Amino acid sequence: MAARAYPPYKRNAAKPTTAKRKAALRIAPPSGDLINAVIQYADLIKDMGGGRSMLRLSDRRRADAVICEPLGREAPRLADVAVIWNDEQDQIVRVLDAARGDTGVSDAGMQPLGEDRVELTADALAYLAASQGRLH
Repeated sequence: MAARAYPPYKRNAAKPTTAKRKAALRIAPPSGDLINAVIQYADLIKDMGGGRSMLRLSDRRRADAVICEPLGREAPRLADVAVIWNDEQDQIVRVLDAARGDTGVSDAGMQPLGEDRVELTADALAYLAASQGRLH
């Protein structure tokens, strides 16, 4: 009898290890809606120097139904996301996501933006208006 060229198929092959399963469950990057919510509703700011600011939401803002309801299941991620904003060019420099391992996403050193108001420039308002159609 001739030897088989391939080993026999195993029906009950070993299941992937826990590490392999965890690696398969990758955390998705923050959606555009989540980033827009941080920009639009930020009430904490930290001056990063060079005309850049870090924007975040306070615990009180993260609990606000008006902000969380449109985000659905992604709303808890508001605690993980911070946006570095270029004040001079009115654009996003970087999005930090603690869930994906970015460091520096904390409320340490953050200052309240007085009276819960953020003053957005015309370019920032145009960006948010253009994205509103995708929210609903």
